[in-house]
Amino acid sequence: MWLRVARWLWGEASPNGDPGVGGLFRPPDVWSKDRPSLRRLFAYARWGVQHPANGPLRGLSITYAVVGFVVQAGLYYAAWLVERPARLVAGYVLVALLMQIPPVRDVAIAVVAVLIAPLTWLA
Repeated sequence: MWLRVARWLWGEASPNGDPGVGGLFRPPDVWSKDRPSLRRLFAYARWGVQHPANGPLRGLSITYAVVGFVVQAGLYYAAWLVERPARLVAGYVLVALLMQIPPVRDVAIAVVAVLIAPLTWLA
């Protein structure tokens, strides 16, 4: 019995498919495995086993998963952008041109201020 508990804590999957505590906090193997598609992430966000069966906690869990999905989608596009130097330069030029438009610049400054606000609380 103790061996099963130790394996579960270490992160080996149990017979019912539970990844164990260690499996929840282990980073993904990005060297040899591809990341899942956004369609797969969205399906997991809606129907994943991490959600309670019903009730308000299910709604809260799905809401959190959808917010995380939006962040993951943005980071997938950022990874795609920096994958090739030409894309990175084109993206930089596009952002530089868009920042010349005053309303776009004001919105971008406000969004960046909101995103970095938690970092200023640490100081």
